[in-house]
Amino acid sequence: MLNFGNNILQFNVCYVLHALCCHFHYSLPDVLRMNGFTLAVHLEYEHTYGKESLKTLKEQIKEDGLPKDMFDDWESGFTNYIRSRFYYNGTGIVFVGYGKNDIFPTLLPTYVSGAFNNRLRYYLDTNGMYAIGEDCSASITPFAQSDVMITLMKGIAPNFYEKVTDLNVRSLSEEREKIAALLKDEGVDENVIKKVRDLDTTGIEKKHSESMDEYMQEEYIDGIVNAVESFNVEDMTNMAENLVSITSLQRHFSSSDETVGGPIDVAVITRAEGFTWVRHKDFIKNL
Repeated sequence: MLNFGNNILQFNVCYVLHALCCHFHYSLPDVLRMNGFTLAVHLEYEHTYGKESLKTLKEQIKEDGLPKDMFDDWESGFTNYIRSRFYYNGTGIVFVGYGKNDIFPTLLPTYVSGAFNNRLRYYLDTNGMYAIGEDCSASITPFAQSDVMITLMKGIAPNFYEKVTDLNVRSLSEEREKIAALLKDEGVDENVIKKVRDLDTTGIEKKHSESMDEYMQEEYIDGIVNAVESFNVEDMTNMAENLVSITSLQRHFSSSDETVGGPIDVAVITRAEGFTWVRHKDFIKNL
């Protein structure tokens, strides 16, 4: 378990490992053989975040001759407000593997969003956590650019699913207005027409979404996840690599930016052997 504590340096170490392995193409064995390394990180944004706003507020209060206690109260309120909110324009880190006494692996997504008051701001996504065991025998969990993988898993593209849901809500609203207009033409009492216009259709909308989710679960997701349960390590690594390849292919032949591509790194984490590269850019380059 990684303890972030009150110091952002631990996060810097995570960034170093990410940079060395992903951007400079060092393998983990290369990193482990290093006696040391230096990282220059500019933390000016983190250290000054919010201070300029408080400085301006303090000057304004002094200029207006307001009590100092007012600034202290506002500073406390501002600090508590910033601490209580999490901004998703940061980065994600996925912790996955085995604890000391774990028989099966666990996956925990973590989102980091800068720092405030010299403390790292992070959020542990327990809703996105998967612990393999009796209740969860297998899982396919895409991150970052996940739309193509979700389309394969659910049988419908995420943006298309949202469009269908939105059209369903809009259609119900339009039908209410049509019925209300017909009733008005027939001279029906205005109170009745108002009740038609104000008719709550959230139950219908919810049932529609639940029916779609149930169909996707039974017809697509369960079949793929059940197959993964019987996969050996080689099958799982091939599937993971192919899922990334499909995303790369879609980006290449579509009008969207080609933000996925190039050689794909594949690694396996097992209870017995820990983290092991299956395919890595350095290995391919040295063949």
